Amino acid sequence: MQRRTLAVLALLFLGLLAYVLLVEVGREEEREAEKAKAEQILPIDAEGVTRIRVQGDKGTVGLERRGEGEGAEWFLVEPYEAPADPAAARGLARAAATLKEQRVLDEPSTDTSQYGLDDPALRITLEAEGLEGAVVLALGGETGSKDGRYLRIEGEEGIRIAPSHQFRSLDKGIEDLRDRRIVRFSPGSATGITLSGTAGVLSLVKEGGLWRLGGDAPYRAARADVDDLLAELTTTRAKRFVDADDPALGLIDTTRWVEIQLESGGPVRVDFGAQEADTVIAQVRGADEAAELSAMVTRTLDRSPEQWRSKEVADINPWQASELRFSYRERSFELLEDGDEAWTLREGDGKPQSIDAPWARELLAAIDRADVLGYFEPGADPGAEIGRFEIVSEGHPRVGFSLHRDGAAWVVVVDGDPSPVETSAGLAESLDAFLEDPTGSEE
Repeated sequence: MQRRTLAVLALLFLGLLAYVLLVEVGREEEREAEKAKAEQILPIDAEGVTRIRVQGDKGTVGLERRGEGEGAEWFLVEPYEAPADPAAARGLARAAATLKEQRVLDEPSTDTSQYGLDDPALRITLEAEGLEGAVVLALGGETGSKDGRYLRIEGEEGIRIAPSHQFRSLDKGIEDLRDRRIVRFSPGSATGITLSGTAGVLSLVKEGGLWRLGGDAPYRAARADVDDLLAELTTTRAKRFVDADDPALGLIDTTRWVEIQLESGGPVRVDFGAQEADTVIAQVRGADEAAELSAMVTRTLDRSPEQWRSKEVADINPWQASELRFSYRERSFELLEDGDEAWTLREGDGKPQSIDAPWARELLAAIDRADVLGYFEPGADPGAEIGRFEIVSEGHPRVGFSLHRDGAAWVVVVDGDPSPVETSAGLAESLDAFLEDPTGSEE
């Protein structure tokens, strides 16, 4: 009886704890959000801001949000039209929407010049969902304690005091808000890359989800290096913008450039000019300005075709693989993912057995660790075949290769590669260990 009572009490406690965590904590978060919104000067959400105009010592700049939902983008519309920096524009919209007041002056002087509101330090014009029209916020001088700024909504009589730190979040100019990326495309939309550098001109082509060198010998390209190149092009921000017509920039007749072919649109070409230790001048073909960038963006530009070749036998992610079928030393296996914690193993025509996920992942990791020690000539004899492997991963192309023995060397032939490659004995050692205990029962 005592045991049953304790069990019932434990269930009641767990139920109460779940209620507190799921219901009361959620309600507390809602109450905090409602309290924060009630303290705002304007009854709007940052996501509902559609237009902002900032006038201050940094000049006048206007922004407009175009599109809906996650696809919405911010653009500069004043003093010129151009994409805005997404993070900076969202930050400005959030600062304007969540502007709070510390207090309202009970009996403000009719002489508003003493508050710095006759010639405000900052004037914010705001349009947003939930507002009937544009609202103009004038922020004037600092309070005596310097922790606040006098604020007035144009058209209203009252004078408020807003926190000084919010003033700083709103005091932005064109250099703070312009998009400093020189190119704007999704790396996943790239289908081809042409590079021109000291090693000459070479091309990379995406086929079946794999990047390969163009030309007569379509070797697999190092995926990580291609990803780095595309990421650096799309994320590198300009340190400054300069007049592209200056001959000293080294852009005239330059032989160093990269061109990206995209699934739709394009191509996008970036020319590179004068380079110092840490910076390089770059210009997108067709743009009026050039930009000074980190020189890291050109670190792969001068690589030879041999340096672009993949250094991995099978470029897989062991955590994304879901199927592994292979034959090795006259035995055949099929491993299929069966949930997060288990895999199904079948040897030959035998019955499926359940094995722990870490055991299966370790075998996949051994395949992933296998490096290319060197490339043979195209058409070279790889030696006797010892095994054949096929790996399927979610969102990635199928990986297929065969393992061979040529004297003392372990050789791999990857499907689609022009020549065999040599690898270390580590892969064979891991496979031999698997043969001794396929289910991992001894572990």
